[in-house]
Amino acid sequence: MFRRAMGLLALGVPLVAGAAGNWYEGGTLHKATLKEWAGAVTQNKMATMADMVVGAKLAKRPMDVVEKSVRAASCIDEVAKDKASQSQAVATVAAMCMMSG
Repeated sequence: MFRRAMGLLALGVPLVAGAAGNWYEGGTLHKATLKEWAGAVTQNKMATMADMVVGAKLAKRPMDVVEKSVRAASCIDEVAKDKASQSQAVATVAAMCMMSG
């Protein structure tokens, strides 16, 4: 799971600046459900997680923000695969994922 996400980093997927700006800007999934998360693009997932990681003061250095965002997004992706969990709030699952490592 983490290696797959790091592979995306190696390809530059979440680090590419889009029309909205930097990879960490423009996330809109803060109040989404896991079903909405599952249908979102990687850029939106990473921007949302970067905002949450910084907001929770879990990282100060840019590479730490990237690492923690990738790990949390991968964790949320795994939880979102369970159809029974898809009505849960992303923010709740993100908090759990960020605290677990």
